[in-house]
Amino acid sequence: MKVYISPLMMNESTNFQTLNRVFHFFEEKKHWLCIDTEEDLTAIKNSDWFLSLAAYQREIYSEILNSDFDRSVTDNSEAQRFSAQNLYPCLDEPLYLIVENEISDAAFLQTIMRCFPKESKKIKEALAERPVWLQIRHSGGKGQMTKIATKMREYNAQARIFIFRDSDKRFPTNKNNDVVKLEDFCKKK
Repeated sequence: MKVYISPLMMNESTNFQTLNRVFHFFEEKKHWLCIDTEEDLTAIKNSDWFLSLAAYQREIYSEILNSDFDRSVTDNSEAQRFSAQNLYPCLDEPLYLIVENEISDAAFLQTIMRCFPKESKKIKEALAERPVWLQIRHSGGKGQMTKIATKMREYNAQARIFIFRDSDKRFPTNKNNDVVKLEDFCKKK
């Protein structure tokens, strides 16, 4: 996930422990830090938190900051913005992939991963890693996808959910109420 952290958050000592834990996610490439401007990059490197780190940590995190800045400077519109309180719990959550049919959709995803081994390497690692960073959930059909995703969000507002579905349309102009509900759910954050 692309994540934006305000440099102001890095000058409050109550946030230091959270920042230390969160930067491990960036170090492990589980999430990417988005930095809006060069001024933000400078502010992070001059923050109380950054300056409180051991020299070896500053060196490692400088590499992360510089590489993530180079990658993110073009478009941060998709970056999630968090408060200090919900930053770590959200980033620590796995990504839930909801599929309509665990047999055919799982087989399709495995075929895609075999056909694109380089691109799917991170997905395979996420499925094999403990704790699991990617969890596949079966919904029992398209009509159930919105219900399951809603229940997951009610149980855990921090849940990151990706829904994998097909349209089941016979013709491109067909409308399906279940699909419309699912699209509406997905548009809500």
